[in-house]
Amino acid sequence: MASTEIIKKRTLVEDPQYFGGYLNMARHNVFLLINHLSNTFKDLGFSELTDDAHIKEDNHFLANVFDKCGEVSDETKVKILNYLEKRQFLPIIKYFRPKIDINNPDEYPYQALSDFLKTAFIELDDFRNSYTHYLAVDKEDNELSRKDSIAPEIVQNIKNLFKEAPSHSVMRHFETQKDDDYEHLKQYKLFDDKISNKLTRQGFMFFIALFLERGEAYKFLKRFAGFKDGRLPAFRATLKVFSAYSLKIPQKKVVNENIKQSLLVEMISELNKCPKDLFEYLTDKDKKEFEPSLDEKSLTNIKLNSTNYEDVENIDIQEELKK
Repeated sequence: MASTEIIKKRTLVEDPQYFGGYLNMARHNVFLLINHLSNTFKDLGFSELTDDAHIKEDNHFLANVFDKCGEVSDETKVKILNYLEKRQFLPIIKYFRPKIDINNPDEYPYQALSDFLKTAFIELDDFRNSYTHYLAVDKEDNELSRKDSIAPEIVQNIKNLFKEAPSHSVMRHFETQKDDDYEHLKQYKLFDDKISNKLTRQGFMFFIALFLERGEAYKFLKRFAGFKDGRLPAFRATLKVFSAYSLKIPQKKVVNENIKQSLLVEMISELNKCPKDLFEYLTDKDKKEFEPSLDEKSLTNIKLNSTNYEDVENIDIQEELKK
């Protein structure tokens, strides 16, 4: 049987809307995080944003809370940092806090973090506006060139983030990844050599992934060569580095004002955690009742419906089904 080949190439020139879709998602993630923090620390008096575009303004929670000119005490800043770090909402914090005591307010570079976030949010919004539409035009209908450069003041931050990412990844995945798996990443360039703040495609992808959740970042990156084959350690390492600082969006809990229904929801939630533990107390005969018995046709159907054919490249489908 002939091999099934699906070629997917994404470029900034040919597919600006692909990048625009994920930039839109990234901007919305920041919007959600800012509003969550504003509500969680409501005593600080920051209002929630009403539009995604407002992330570039200078009056919201993350634009002010770490600024040295603000009115937030060092004690409160420490609490906010701990809150963000423990929940992994903003992993970029670990870059600004390399080897210092987070509980010592005199040592933490609050202003550096604040300046980076404010500038990065402005850049994120500008990139989103530049790439969301297939064709960008001005008021006179003249075609505009796409934004491809980032603010010079955060260029070094981006470079350092990428440089530090492998060490963070190795610590998290030491059981499956080794230092050698990351060697090839030293050849990656995030910026054009001729223009110091002009992003390469790899640099653009890394910047976008900072504000995507890890699962979103994986979907975004896996469309590109060098990211697709998760079976090889080097490919996994590339994915992990590019998503090393991907943020996490707080999940809202469903609130039910009906006491009986609310209690039922809590009971179901707790019971959902139990099956594995309860299974161990069943007799061997009863355990077999829960073990699936699938014929060859059923197994083939499962494999067929579990394959992501958009990511298949030069792979014989029949050979894949045998694995």
